[in-house]
Amino acid sequence: MRYVVIAPWKLDTRGPLAAAAKLYEERIGAKRGDSFELILPSAQPEGEKEATQFLIKECRKKREEHALLVFLDESGHACDSEAFAGKLGKAASQGFRTVAFCLGGAYGLPRELADDGPTELVSLSLLTLAHELALTVLLEQVYRAQCIHAGHPYHHALKSPLAKAAATLVRGGR
Repeated sequence: MRYVVIAPWKLDTRGPLAAAAKLYEERIGAKRGDSFELILPSAQPEGEKEATQFLIKECRKKREEHALLVFLDESGHACDSEAFAGKLGKAASQGFRTVAFCLGGAYGLPRELADDGPTELVSLSLLTLAHELALTVLLEQVYRAQCIHAGHPYHHALKSPLAKAAATLVRGGR
């Protein structure tokens, strides 16, 4: 599978999250047959119009390549890591060779993208995340999804003892 991330802002390569993002980029690319590409503007967009134009142009290019577009938005479908991995696995079984994730900028995702064909709208968190943090979380989840599909022990599906106890209390047990 080829994973592409489209984001309408320049990445701070010296920032505190740059090393973490790079680590997951490398891990994603290290899986047999998988690759990763990050598409950013050559210069920081000056305002909402430029950011919107960049997103529309790049997402439409990926659509023409028959990629599944996954729009990341806080109002999207919330899912856990296993459900996220399931979405990526389903994309592969449906014949998609590329999954393109589109991260919005400060102005969100443009309405025009909704009219361009099959899409997924996914939330990384109900919280609003800083751009570099959202990118890092996304890359880690893509890597985690790869590990889930490969049966690698990176992902621990077991609930914590506290979560198990809380679930028991909610059901009325002690």
